[in-house]
Amino acid sequence: MVHDMPGDQRLSNTVVFPADDDMTVVMQGPFGGDRKPEPDMWRGVKRILTTPSYESAHYTQSYDPELAARR
Repeated sequence: MVHDMPGDQRLSNTVVFPADDDMTVVMQGPFGGDRKPEPDMWRGVKRILTTPSYESAHYTQSYDPELAARR
């Protein structure tokens, strides 16, 4: 668990830990979101990608893994 990553309404985040670079986080948000994080809040995170995915909406189950694979 990363203790300094802010939570967002108990929604899950997908975190990619590359061996030779900073992390990429995939989290709840609009389609196509891609931003550099605020360094004070997201230590060690290079990029934040967003997609509207919900555990209760089965058709969104591939959204997070697809973004994580493209990171």
